[in-house]
Amino acid sequence: MEIQKLRSEIDNKNFNIIQLRTHITNLKDTVATVQNENAEQKIQISKQDASLNEVYYIIGTKNQLINAGVVSKTGTIIKKTKVNFASIDKSVLTKADRRNLKNININGKSPKILSEAPKGSYNLDKGGNSSVLTITDSEKFWSANNRILVIQIK
Repeated sequence: MEIQKLRSEIDNKNFNIIQLRTHITNLKDTVATVQNENAEQKIQISKQDASLNEVYYIIGTKNQLINAGVVSKTGTIIKKTKVNFASIDKSVLTKADRRNLKNININGKSPKILSEAPKGSYNLDKGGNSSVLTITDSEKFWSANNRILVIQIK
């Protein structure tokens, strides 16, 4: 009788061990699933972060900018150029990350910023055939111009 009782207890313990192993396996599967989801979310956050900090710029002569569809001529008597932000094809622009873009070298005479750029958010150091645009307040600078910078040179 005592042996029968001990065998019964052993069978119950074995059953409990099997249940615990199954539970551990399920927990491992859950952890693996959560880790995969976490990795996917990190990738998604990284892509969104890059997209939020994505800015574009283009430097060209008046004719180059018109041919690229970035600006158009307006006015009948006095010809002015206007930036067409809504219809710009971003494939003709240079893509950058605004967190890293502090200086833009401009190779050309008389650079003129056609996009809106708040005073105090940049410095334009003009020199003969080469100039440097230094962005001093990135947040302020890029918020005013739809994250697109258009510079016209001669």
